Order: sequence, then structure tokens, then C-alpha cells
Amino acid sequence: MNPNNMREEISAPGREVTLEDGRTTIIRYGFSSMAILEKEYGSLTGLFSELEKADKGAIFSVLGFILWAGTKRKLNLETFLDMLDMKRVEEYSLAVQGALTEALGSNQDEPGKQEAGETSAEI
Repeated sequence: MNPNNMREEISAPGREVTLEDGRTTIIRYGFSSMAILEKEYGSLTGLFSELEKADKGAIFSVLGFILWAGTKRKLNLETFLDMLDMKRVEEYSLAVQGALTEALGSNQDEPGKQEAGETSAEI
């Protein structure tokens, strides 16, 4: 197994999201992304508590950070946030929910699963 490809091989398939410029990228959560989320929110319970606040909390910063953690993190957080489309918040939220469910081992087959394609931006 090539160590450079290992992240792809151990990650869940992920969800495709559309950026403000129309390009797409895949959001997926492997071990390293989950560790980043745990570090930021203290635990997975803390992460899910933030997500449950929805319109009562800081949704843009929380959702943006969770999306960024699910990328390959080739861009810094601020640059990535500038690429998100505010009109797609619901799409982003559903993508995060689906990708986290996949990563944490749901037994359900969910519609909309995406594999990284040639048109996906690796960010």
C-alpha cells in the first residue's frame, strides 16, 4: 500500500459539494479529519452539540470548519471559507451529515454518495 494514497483508501466515500465558483469538491471524514474535529470541539459529543444548535449558534463558522476538516486541507481555513456559497448552506449541512454518518459506520445505504471525480477540486 502506497502511504501517499493511504488517506484515500481508509476514508469513507464522502459527499460532493459545490463551491461558489461552480467547482465541486468531496467532503469526507477519515481518521485525521475526525481528530481535527475532536481537537476543535473537545470530543465528538461536543461537535454534535454544536451542530444541534443550528440556528441558535454560530452556524457559519461551525459548518465552515467542519466542511474544511473534511477536505484535504490544501487551503487554509480562511481561504476555504471564502470559496463557500452562502446560498448553499442547506446543501453543505446535508453533505456534512451524510459524510459524518458514512465515516462513523452507519449501516444504511444513502442516496447521493459520491466518489472523487475528475471535476472535483482537491482542496
